Amino acid sequence: MAVKAQEARPVGIPSVWAHDANDDALAIELTSALRLAVGNISGWTISNLDSPLAELMRACDGEVESASESCIVRMASARDPMVAHGLVILAALMREGGSATNITLHLTLEDAVTGQSPGSIRVPVERIVSPVERNRLATEWLGRLALLTAPAPDAREGPALISPPQHIAVLGFEALSVFEGDDTFAREFTLTVRQALIERGYVVDERMPGQGQMAIVTNCEMPDATCASRMAETLDGVGFLVGGEVTHVAEDPASDLSITLNYYTFDPPVRRRVSGTIVSHPNQTDMVVLARQMVEGMTNGYVEGTSAPMPVAAATSDGFNLGYVTWPLLGLAVASLAMEVVSWLMIDGIQNDADYIAFRSSYGSGTGDVCGQAPTGSALDTRGHSLCSNASNWESVELAFGIIGGAALIGGLTTLILDLTGDEPRDSSVSFRPQLGPTTARLDVSIAF
Repeated sequence: MAVKAQEARPVGIPSVWAHDANDDALAIELTSALRLAVGNISGWTISNLDSPLAELMRACDGEVESASESCIVRMASARDPMVAHGLVILAALMREGGSATNITLHLTLEDAVTGQSPGSIRVPVERIVSPVERNRLATEWLGRLALLTAPAPDAREGPALISPPQHIAVLGFEALSVFEGDDTFAREFTLTVRQALIERGYVVDERMPGQGQMAIVTNCEMPDATCASRMAETLDGVGFLVGGEVTHVAEDPASDLSITLNYYTFDPPVRRRVSGTIVSHPNQTDMVVLARQMVEGMTNGYVEGTSAPMPVAAATSDGFNLGYVTWPLLGLAVASLAMEVVSWLMIDGIQNDADYIAFRSSYGSGTGDVCGQAPTGSALDTRGHSLCSNASNWESVELAFGIIGGAALIGGLTTLILDLTGDEPRDSSVSFRPQLGPTTARLDVSIAF
């Protein structure tokens, strides 16, 4: 059955308001995460509204905390006309009961067209420890708000046009190998799988218990489907379960990682498996590619006892492209060379300036550094010292661009050779840190491969 196409609704998110000034930095981070997450919600598109919520509240009646939601929406629509045809999400950070640690984000969804509020949610945010987790949670929160706007089925049109959300829980992937860093990768890949599930329309449970933890609670061991069914019952309201294992293909920490994703359904209990491989210490792009492939194939995964082969996913991105830095580096080297030439011409011009020659002659041939002599106050001496100062400045420029140009040339040729020979590492990177001072110039170049 075809699904009716709906035009994307603009969503305006004023900057999060922090009730406590100590939470202003967190409010900025959450604002960015929420606006970015709008792109992950089907049928939504972010508007151009960038006004702070506190500013909109003051525009209503001068008082921040007494402004009504309807007035705030009107103020938002006045600043961005797109909002008048869409939705507004009002977000405020509150410290519950005056607690120094219990920080809650209040999210209220307002429909600017109908003037109604479909609903609101409150979520704890004090335990968020990384940008990856913050972005993932922001998508989950907006997904919950989006469900509040889903139209009810019309009996005259037959079945509902929008299929019900599939509530799924993700158990933390387990690292079976004992090499350093495998546990960290397992946690990061679990978060990546959660995001891939959200992208495909699943409602992912906010809880993320480990498989070992759930085994203790239910007194049974995965990956048995019946055991997984007991775990799902413990996680009330979950209709599907995802877990997995991570190990190396060989007894070598540098060998590729082998990942198995287990997808469980419970009517009747069935386990479907998808396997995948990825290089050791992969970049984030490859992890996202692999997670998306595994999530896409999990509903058709291998069922034990059947003849169908197990689907195999593989991260196929090209990783970091050294070409992105090779030509900018060589361009920087050429520009630095041009500045070297300009500096040399300027210094040469000063040395051949008639006033500078007369200034040098006034001290006699026995004087070494005439620029270091104490000024006498005469017009010629003043002019001479001015030319000395200009020459010194151009010498500093010449030195700085000499160092920068040399480093850029070395870096550009190095990355060019790596790119042409095909010996490009997965996580190659080049970074620069220039340091300029009154008498020194330095450029630190770091090339990782």
